[in-house]
Amino acid sequence: MATAKDGVLSLAIEKGPTTPRGSQMFDDGVNHFGVENISAIEGKWVPAMPSNLNTFNQMVRGGMPLEEAAANAFTGKMAARHGFTNVQAQNVVGDPGAYTNVLVRFARQGVRWKMLQLTSVSAFTKDAVSLICSAFSQWTNPSS
Repeated sequence: MATAKDGVLSLAIEKGPTTPRGSQMFDDGVNHFGVENISAIEGKWVPAMPSNLNTFNQMVRGGMPLEEAAANAFTGKMAARHGFTNVQAQNVVGDPGAYTNVLVRFARQGVRWKMLQLTSVSAFTKDAVSLICSAFSQWTNPSS
């Protein structure tokens, strides 16, 4: 499923026994759409997909500021590999070190925002990327 919204890429990556590594799925998503078309990467961290949230909370409990803790989570590290190093914790719900809902954005400086948002992908494989890209292409070019 692909929707367009202000140049923000949102990925939901869930590693399974037959999926590629999480870093490969992240890279495939960014590279397919082109880093030049993305102005920010957004993460919504909730207990249902706890990896980023657990790391974030552990870092906060250790005394790390919110933005630095977010940068040390999986999504933060992957976003930084693509040049998205300006971190903003935009919405944080719960008690410090025991947050239950975190909305974080990783942006690049000086990049014009373009429309792109990818959501609700549980197993981000090359086949899923192909289906998403096809849907995105049809949405952005309805006459083709």
